Amino acid sequence: MSSGDLQALQTKISTEGRDLQQLQQNYMQDLRTAQSQAMQKVLAQVDQVVQKVAKQNNYDLIVQKNAVAYSDSKVDVTNQVIDAMKDK
Repeated sequence: MSSGDLQALQTKISTEGRDLQQLQQNYMQDLRTAQSQAMQKVLAQVDQVVQKVAKQNNYDLIVQKNAVAYSDSKVDVTNQVIDAMKDK
């Protein structure tokens, strides 16, 4: 292989490598965008269900379990929310 052919091949490989990296970056950005949009939809549905559970049971306040230091299991509405999500 001549030095000119070798140089052309190296240039081609380098260019194709950059193109591949750009495609990968574009794909990852598209993936992150799609995941974010899907998560926003799910969180909106969960919010609606939590509000429904709160109104049905006349709760004044529902907080995320990890937002409190302690709570008795009898005030945990997680299963009610999960069941309502399944029905949705």
